[in-house]
Amino acid sequence: MLKRLSVPVLGSALYLALVGFWGSPALALPTGHDGPEFVYNSAEQVGEAQGILEALGYLKAGSYQRRTLDNATRGALQSFQRTHTLPQTAQVDGETLAELLQHRPAADSDGDGVPDAHDRCPNTPQGAKVDSRGCPTDADGDGVTDDRDRCPGTPRGTKVNSEGCPADADGDGVTDERDRCPDTPHGTKVDSRGCPEEKAPAAAAAPVVTKTPLVLEGVTFETNSARLTADSTPVLDRVAESLKAHPDVRVEIAGYTDSTGSHAVNKSLSKARAESVRDYLAAHGVAASRMETEGRGPDNPIADNKTAAGRAKNRRVEMKRID
Repeated sequence: MLKRLSVPVLGSALYLALVGFWGSPALALPTGHDGPEFVYNSAEQVGEAQGILEALGYLKAGSYQRRTLDNATRGALQSFQRTHTLPQTAQVDGETLAELLQHRPAADSDGDGVPDAHDRCPNTPQGAKVDSRGCPTDADGDGVTDDRDRCPGTPRGTKVNSEGCPADADGDGVTDERDRCPDTPHGTKVDSRGCPEEKAPAAAAAPVVTKTPLVLEGVTFETNSARLTADSTPVLDRVAESLKAHPDVRVEIAGYTDSTGSHAVNKSLSKARAESVRDYLAAHGVAASRMETEGRGPDNPIADNKTAAGRAKNRRVEMKRID
């Protein structure tokens, strides 16, 4: 029969420490050696041992009855005792208790997996994903933590609302970064640029192409892109009809940007936008050989780049006759 640890073997100092931490133990009958053996099998003490055994992987959550020395708990105790070369009593005896306390997990008040001693954010909401410091993660870096972010893939630098979605200050359905008319009255129907639909340029008359540069009003592009918006279609359709009606006319298409960003990037972007207009017209019956393209970036502004309205005017496409 295996003998469990008695008070003389355990040592009076450790015994007193365990009693102070766990409360008074239950006394068992002598086992053939001097002094009674001690076990700590009260519901509270067994529950504490189960918590440590589960944290160490000896007990599987849900496989045992809390605060009860059931078969699953006894088996876990024996595995722990065998690993640590202790008498396999399947009891929470003094020697086993001393070893268990040395492996007690560090306190983690908010349950995020980061011990309190290292947790920079000790009150993390339950279930939130955290980094190695215990703080909620923010994968897209928009300032809204992942557990609250309803738009987790927001591009870097995009202004977002409290839910982590691109901001739309005037609530017109067009995000601020794309909104050319950011103060549209509530309820106003807007186009893809965020401007009132009734203010969209009319395309009733075909533009007359002359040697004086003509701004193609209404030809716009997606933000930081050479992709034409849907609002550009009516104007470009009329331009195509005009050019097809005058097959001897050759034209230059020049793209311009505002002064925001680097000059080199703006030159490249304006060139790409001019080419998008050319490609559209070519796809609608105008020979590509009749069209040349230029990208002039922020050069030759026609309005003040210090204001939003001025910058909008400077982002333009011009066309002129060159033959």
